[in-house]
Amino acid sequence: MASLRRIESAATAGVEDELKARIAQIDRDMRLLSVGELRRRADAIAEVARANGMEPLGRLAADLGDALQRSGRGAGVRSCLDGMRAAMGGR
Repeated sequence: MASLRRIESAATAGVEDELKARIAQIDRDMRLLSVGELRRRADAIAEVARANGMEPLGRLAADLGDALQRSGRGAGVRSCLDGMRAAMGGR
């Protein structure tokens, strides 16, 4: 049983690392990416987060995707990304 918890913990850490990297990539590249690509990336984060039980992060990422669709670059991307990092507990 203890080894199963270690495996689950390692898997969760891997997903968290992936999500942190995706958020950082959006932050780094947002001026270079089209609004459509930003939205696609936000939606991908939402999908991975929700599939791994990280619903608050999933909701924030989906909200970012929706805001990008409605408002384009005026969506406050950076503040959304900060919220997404906070939803991960600053991990």
